[in-house]
Amino acid sequence: MGFTTGANHVWRASSSTLFRTWTSLTVPADGILETPLWFDVSTSDGVNVIIVGTNGLTFYSTSSGDSWVAGSSGTNNSIYCVSHANASSVFAMAAGANGYLARTLNGGSTWTVMTAFSTDYTSYFRSIAVLTTSEAYVAAYSTAVSPKGVVYRSSNGGTSWILMASVDYELYSLAMYSSDYGVAGSTDGIGIYTLVSG
Repeated sequence: MGFTTGANHVWRASSSTLFRTWTSLTVPADGILETPLWFDVSTSDGVNVIIVGTNGLTFYSTSSGDSWVAGSSGTNNSIYCVSHANASSVFAMAAGANGYLARTLNGGSTWTVMTAFSTDYTSYFRSIAVLTTSEAYVAAYSTAVSPKGVVYRSSNGGTSWILMASVDYELYSLAMYSSDYGVAGSTDGIGIYTLVSG
């Protein structure tokens, strides 16, 4: 099962393993005056799904997107990224504008805000990758300081973060395959950096 997000709706993949057809899933955003823009979606099992978007909106589903419940994110700022821990249907982290960095232990119903790292980067948390309930990585950028792009790592479930890597360009995306290998996308001409531990 695969998911993708966009304006107004979130779509899910058909049963085809090639993802050639997609079915539209309407997210019930009751009481929201403006149509939300959904920035990211995460699932670890194809059944439990979390989406995040503008105005601090987060919804979660325990039915592969057939029905949705609003979560309590604790922010009105845009949430740009969300990631489940591998093999966990309930542990996930999310990050967004103005230093928003949070985790959920119940599949997206409630979120606990965590202490962010360097204030130079708190307006621009763009991508998060959670490997386990302990290990997570977040990519951020700054337009005011150098280096512009950074990747921070937590080994204790988001309680504290340490700098893992930095580049001269703004980072917008991050995918971690393991503790030793990941890929980040930036604004420079090449656009892709590989992160290798050791």
